[in-house]
Amino acid sequence: MTTVRTPSINSKKRPRLLAGEEPLTYEELTTIRPEERAQVEAMCPHLYLVPRELEANLLFREQALGHGRSSKRAGDELWNMCRQDPVFFFNVFLWTYAPDYHSKQPEWPFITWEFQDVLVERVTRNMGLLPDTARRATRISKVRDMGASWCCVGADMWAWLFYGYTSFLWTSRKTDYVDKTGDPKSLFWKARFILDRLPSFLLPRYHYIKLHLTNLDNGATIDGESTTEDTGRGGHVTGSLRDEHAADPMGMQSLAAGASTTQSEVWNSTTRGIGTAFHALGRDPQIEHIYLHWTRHPGKCKGLYYDNEGVAQSPWTKRMEAVLPNKVLYAQEVEGDDTQAGGQYFDARVIQRHKDDHATPPLAVGDMEYGAGEKAVFCPAGRGAFSVWGELDSAGGLPRDSYTIGIDVSGGVGASDSTMAIASNTTGLKVAEFASNYILPTEFAALAVATARWAKNEDGGPAFMAWEANGPGGLFGEAVQRLGFSNYFFQRREDTVTRRQSDKPGWWSDADSKLRLIGMYAQALRDDTFINPSEVSLYQCLEYVQVGGAIVHMGSLDKTAKHGAGQEHGDRVIADALCCMITRERRAPKQKTIETAPANSLAGRRRAYLAGHGDEYFK
Repeated sequence: MTTVRTPSINSKKRPRLLAGEEPLTYEELTTIRPEERAQVEAMCPHLYLVPRELEANLLFREQALGHGRSSKRAGDELWNMCRQDPVFFFNVFLWTYAPDYHSKQPEWPFITWEFQDVLVERVTRNMGLLPDTARRATRISKVRDMGASWCCVGADMWAWLFYGYTSFLWTSRKTDYVDKTGDPKSLFWKARFILDRLPSFLLPRYHYIKLHLTNLDNGATIDGESTTEDTGRGGHVTGSLRDEHAADPMGMQSLAAGASTTQSEVWNSTTRGIGTAFHALGRDPQIEHIYLHWTRHPGKCKGLYYDNEGVAQSPWTKRMEAVLPNKVLYAQEVEGDDTQAGGQYFDARVIQRHKDDHATPPLAVGDMEYGAGEKAVFCPAGRGAFSVWGELDSAGGLPRDSYTIGIDVSGGVGASDSTMAIASNTTGLKVAEFASNYILPTEFAALAVATARWAKNEDGGPAFMAWEANGPGGLFGEAVQRLGFSNYFFQRREDTVTRRQSDKPGWWSDADSKLRLIGMYAQALRDDTFINPSEVSLYQCLEYVQVGGAIVHMGSLDKTAKHGAGQEHGDRVIADALCCMITRERRAPKQKTIETAPANSLAGRRRAYLAGHGDEYFK
């Protein structure tokens, strides 16, 4: 059986040449998968009639126009074919405006590329107007000049033309981007461009005023407005188009206001970094996610090659690299990489390389059973809050070693996760993790102590614990002490040479200490001195951004976000970083063979001094 390597339009993964793999070819990247083609053919019953080569398509259009104008019956027949098949409608009757590609003749027949076939099919399918379709929201993450806005406008115009009393809301961050006379970038300009070129047998009587278009024959409407905190509030429409949503400063507020406006919302945008509402939508499993990377476009992908780092390139990307002033703009406009299109702290290339080299599914998933004074027992169950990568012994425990547990504590009311990361001090390998957003700090303390006694050191003692003591961490620390557990980290003066230990349990976070901690962890991932096999934990690294001199999780930048159960706020990264910090300190240094310096040399005199003073030299 031949393996299909063509990426799905729902796949976020960008093509990259990995060791031992054959590179994806131009043909594989610019075609669509067989199942996508089958879906298009099933929903678009007349598309097979339409040739896509330019001269043949223009001739077919001329013949269709002649046929439609020959009689009312013929015109009605084509009207019904368009109603049944949106992609047929695009390829036979729609025109687009493309001065960048066709400067001498900017008006061009809208002949869809294969990826645009799928895009139009998905957007119209998710309106729920055709048989055997259902309403669903769609998020389109694109790079520049993929024709996505034209496809979205054309799809809504198709519904407006052929389905009575449909209603649509078009929004963007500025009114001029929605409707401005003479500006091809505006959405309503595109709509009027389409209407002006439709034949009479498809063109209804209509009324247009700024930001409003009504089909007088069937009652369908399209309204437009700029985005505000009340956009869509209180109204109900068939569908909505939020164009360039990532650039909208009111993105989060408008999401909340329009939450009940429609089930068929379309968010269409290039990326603007991870601290945006558009990026946050990317983690919603109820939404259909469509990714339009430049390699899907036959024109942009022409001359495809892979550079020394295995990254796909073409003459088009090199032109864009010369035009765009920095890597951030290149990431958002060319690569569609939202993790690089902002002030991201972790190097995405390092995280990707660490994932490729070390991320694996856990060997076991389950929960920890424990009681007061009883031995903790890990119970594999196929699902649960614990994931284990270390080999378990016959009793269900980790083999004896030297272990550290890094801990981040939440309030336990569903807003964010309480997390643990367990690693071997001997190897620097993370062997287990825990995450739950519904465990109170006092209950979490009991579980953490039980887990420390489960992850036994070589002498049979419990693992060493380090937790963030701020906020709920205070309650957690008090509970740990009441349980009689004492093998844990005390706050240190990290800004002094001696790093003197205080009598305050736990690690206390401020802007400076967090910068040092996350910076140390980023370096450890780069150097592989800490090995993290958890893909979800590594992914959270990419959600940390540097704002001024502080490192923060993107969720904390949004003061209006609806935080709730199941959302991730970077808690795993703090637990991993604390675990990494202690693990690196406790790991036995590698023995080096060195020559004995002469007694009268500087090194010899230093050796004699250290022998006489011992550890006091370092205090």
